Amino acid sequence: MLKGHVFTDQVFGNHIYALSNDTFLNGLCGIFEYKENMKITKSTDRIVVRSGCICIRGRLLEEDTYTEIPVDTDTAFCKLVIEINLDKENTDISFKQAQYRIIKSITTYPNLTQNNIVATNSGVYQYELARFKTSSSGISDFKDMRTFLTYKYIFAQIMSEYHSIIDDLKKELASVKDGSIFVLKENGKGLSTNDFTNVLLQKLNGIASGANNYKHPNNSGFKHIPAGGAAGQVLKWAANGEAYWGNDNNTTYGLATTSKNGLMSSGDKTKLDNCLYQQILYNNTNGTTGTVTLSQNKNNFKYIEVFAIIGEAEIYEKIDVKGTNRTRLRDNYSETGSQYSFRDELITITNTNIARNKMVSFTMTVSGETALKSSTTQFKITKVVGYK
Repeated sequence: MLKGHVFTDQVFGNHIYALSNDTFLNGLCGIFEYKENMKITKSTDRIVVRSGCICIRGRLLEEDTYTEIPVDTDTAFCKLVIEINLDKENTDISFKQAQYRIIKSITTYPNLTQNNIVATNSGVYQYELARFKTSSSGISDFKDMRTFLTYKYIFAQIMSEYHSIIDDLKKELASVKDGSIFVLKENGKGLSTNDFTNVLLQKLNGIASGANNYKHPNNSGFKHIPAGGAAGQVLKWAANGEAYWGNDNNTTYGLATTSKNGLMSSGDKTKLDNCLYQQILYNNTNGTTGTVTLSQNKNNFKYIEVFAIIGEAEIYEKIDVKGTNRTRLRDNYSETGSQYSFRDELITITNTNIARNKMVSFTMTVSGETALKSSTTQFKITKVVGYK
């Protein structure tokens, strides 16, 4: 059975005392460490609350022995609460203003009614002890919802409030403009004309002990030549970014052959120097009549070869850079029904353009069998090759 404490004739009449308790606890409700701490047990169809003491919005209630609360078997979401109702009146023999009660809902756990019974000294306030579900099978999903009031817990709440107030104060002071006479004082720190910022502090903390204690990186790319070594030794690969001194065992080579790598002889070098270097100075597969522009000055070469076409015939002229030499047609050409037919004709090239990288088109000089249908015609230059 519940009994009221610090009341006259078991009446919640001393609301000033309740106000004092509630103010000190900052509205916290919970169970004190007393007797069985109002331990809650359950069976299929009932809940038992054991002995203990609880404070609900400054009002003290005691469970002196235990109380059994029967539970219905309907399908519902339920909460077991202690309900204080200051709208009711106590008598000398009956305590009406507080009771155990099960509140329920079909779809979800019901909300608690929590009026401000401290300020108005009236209304209803419900404190949740447990929540569970009911059905024809009995109680399920049972959860103990008790909270506890200890001095350690109360002190932690006080300190939490204290730090919250200090943090709010710091935020307000942080918005004070520079030049204000207000300065936030911190323990162990005085005022000076030099403002030591967090950025400067971070730099100072990053300086190693000894200030000049430089540590050279030891990863790949930063490792110097290893100590040691002797005449005739070379550095050899050991690992990524690492080397060691070792004997040079493979730097003597013989002359190169057609089947073996090696050194080049002086005779081979002379032969290589006498080889001509070939470079294409102009190239046009379709051929060009008139003047063509070379990629380099033709005088830079020992001689050049000019390739041309006339009709379906391909001819070429080899020219010394200091003069003009004539040569035979590359191929004798003849085709029944073709427009041109050549056999042993000689061709020449007009090479009188002032610009050294210009050449005019070929003209043909007939010295053998004349060309069919045309004795003189213009050639199309297709390629010019220089030789050094």
